Amino acid sequence: MIALTTAFNPQKSDLPVSLQRALQGSPLRTPEGGRRFVKWMLVLLLITFLGQAAIFTSMSVSATQVYFSGMALALVSSVPTLALIHYLDRRERESSWLLAGSLIWGAVIGTGLAAVLNAFGLGLIVLTETLGSMTIQDLDTTNEILTAITVAPPIEELTKGLGVLLIFWFLRAEFDNLRDGIIYGGLIGLGFLIAEYSIYLVDALQEGGSPPYLELLALRNVFFGANYHAVWTALFGAGIGLARQTQSRWVSLAAPLFFYLLAVFCHALNNSLGIVLISALLGAFGIDIEQNMSLDMLPAIWTSAAIMNIVVQFWAYALLALLLIKSGRDEIRVIRRYLANEIGRAVTPEEYVQIENEKLFMSRRIPGYSGDREKAIVNAQNELAFRKWHLANEGIDIESDPLVGAWREDIAKLRGLDAEPLNAVLDSS
Repeated sequence: MIALTTAFNPQKSDLPVSLQRALQGSPLRTPEGGRRFVKWMLVLLLITFLGQAAIFTSMSVSATQVYFSGMALALVSSVPTLALIHYLDRRERESSWLLAGSLIWGAVIGTGLAAVLNAFGLGLIVLTETLGSMTIQDLDTTNEILTAITVAPPIEELTKGLGVLLIFWFLRAEFDNLRDGIIYGGLIGLGFLIAEYSIYLVDALQEGGSPPYLELLALRNVFFGANYHAVWTALFGAGIGLARQTQSRWVSLAAPLFFYLLAVFCHALNNSLGIVLISALLGAFGIDIEQNMSLDMLPAIWTSAAIMNIVVQFWAYALLALLLIKSGRDEIRVIRRYLANEIGRAVTPEEYVQIENEKLFMSRRIPGYSGDREKAIVNAQNELAFRKWHLANEGIDIESDPLVGAWREDIAKLRGLDAEPLNAVLDSS
């Protein structure tokens, strides 16, 4: 335990610079905070191990191969969504370690925890039914319906959302606002979606004898990953992001709960009305998904899944789009306000003109720079603005903050060391 907690010692410098800065002000930088984090993470990892063991012990060698090849296929097919998230993150890049960790949380820890808790919830349903008067023939169908509608949504949104909460609690310096919550939540949900596709693929293999890779992908990854879990967890992340950026105690307490319940509702709606609708649509095309699917059914399967998502989840997409527009406007407003007094220090007068003229869907330019160095300067300036914003809201002296000084130093180095490779400049920060 001691060895593990010392990894969070603030004197340690062997962590990547981005993670060192993310830990600024984190409970992990204290011995007690580190010990609590490690203890609870060990509990979560133990439950995850049990859940993943339950998933894999029922698989043959060929099924395991199908599982991992399915994950690779689902990840590749989700590249458009990953590109969209990269674009949404353009003003202030999150640590690549945290982004990768979010994806892994959804795929590994989220699914592992959900496997255990879903099994527990199913057990309670079965126990309740056996105490009643239902016949054996009714049990399997009822169990599937009740689990899909009443058990899976709250449990899975909890196991995914826990990843967003951990970033919010322990890495607040890297969690700034509404948009960050959407980004982290979207990545965690996408990781869960990728792993869930592989699990369903193995189930189809075991039931039908051959894995329907593309047919199931059209059904589960209908919008290249920007659907189902990615949307629901992005909504919950939006609630955490609102709590992070607001100064209202009421909003900070209500927003996470409201958006969690909203995500659960979206999930349950998909597992009830959505299943009924897609079954009807597939039936209209003469397709029975309980039977073996084939490639000639692919256009009909994708069309049915797309129509179902648009009809059942349209309002969730619309709300997410409105939240992204709001977050973009909020970011531009914060950048303009908190870089205004940096003219002559971290921002030149010419650069501030670009800041004032920055558009909602575009990124500003830095006169005299281009390529990666230009992007790095913009990112550092925006990071500086968001850091000052949070310090001002929390009543903390801005000029004494180490991260404020670090971002200003980064900007100075990026301007003055044009002959030095960009990686060397950033690594020395």
